[in-house]
Amino acid sequence: MRGLKHMRKTRFRRQACPKATGLASILSLAVAAGLLMSSCFLDADPSEPGYPSTLMATIDLDTLGLLLDCASTTTGALLVSGGSRAAAIRLDDGTLLDILELGSAVCDLGDTDAAGFAYILTDDRLTPVSLSSWELQTPVPLGVGCLYTTVSPEAGKAWVVDQSDGISEVDLATGDVQTVPGKPVSDCMGLACSEEGSALFAVDGAENAVVRLSTSDWTVSGRLDLGGQAIDLFRGPAGFICCIVEGSNEIWFIDAETCTLTLMTTIPDVPLAAAVMPDRSFSYASCPGTGLVVVSSSGQIEFRNADMGFPTSISISGDGNRVALCCPDEGVVRLLD
Repeated sequence: MRGLKHMRKTRFRRQACPKATGLASILSLAVAAGLLMSSCFLDADPSEPGYPSTLMATIDLDTLGLLLDCASTTTGALLVSGGSRAAAIRLDDGTLLDILELGSAVCDLGDTDAAGFAYILTDDRLTPVSLSSWELQTPVPLGVGCLYTTVSPEAGKAWVVDQSDGISEVDLATGDVQTVPGKPVSDCMGLACSEEGSALFAVDGAENAVVRLSTSDWTVSGRLDLGGQAIDLFRGPAGFICCIVEGSNEIWFIDAETCTLTLMTTIPDVPLAAAVMPDRSFSYASCPGTGLVVVSSSGQIEFRNADMGFPTSISISGDGNRVALCCPDEGVVRLLD
């Protein structure tokens, strides 16, 4: 989930392409809350905020269908999915580079690109996309019912979970697929891997817990009880996996080595989506009752803006210079610098 991700990635149970299902109800909640909000206000107004907060471009992607997810690439581009298509956008100026036709509904975008390719998950296959030509490459068949994927460039692997809680490991160089033994989680509701790929984190929806799996032997090497259902699970700054939990107005920072809750960043309300700057200096969150919020690592609310729509997916570029807001209620993506 960049991430449900991301958020990438709202919570759903036992349904193919889970992000798309139930998004309408989330948007209804967000729009209703928006009627109660004022337009735009700041808790602090620094002349040099040190984080992207200025609207640079608004890209209309209404023709894509219901927007689902967005993910930045290392080449300075952004992928946005909607329906059975994905759009490639240049982050530095908002130029629409290409529209990709996947042929079936997109379920998830790989949270990281690797070796010059991004990865798009549909119901039954993982499709590489060339980051230089934006051409779809030969897809890796996986079987029907795929839900989430996560990618490790360092390991050269991707992992995919399906509706039956089966986890597959994909070798990105060869396209070979191996099935992870057993069913380490039940009712999986999110997937993320550590940077180097030594650990895979999965949300056990039946037990409301995050489970850490060692990818070397697939043993359970950690577990964190959440006390509520996970809204999103995504890779955070170096050394952390981040989580949003229903009923909790915090972004949870989970130590990737120990699977323990190490830090929490408090925001005004339970978010729809969140993302964290690479150096953990600031966190972004989309809250139905507040709008877009930026919170510093010390917990200070630095910025609020109710005019940015209700992003259900937020992506931050690797250098921290751009923030993308995927707003399905308006059919647009907003870029901040």
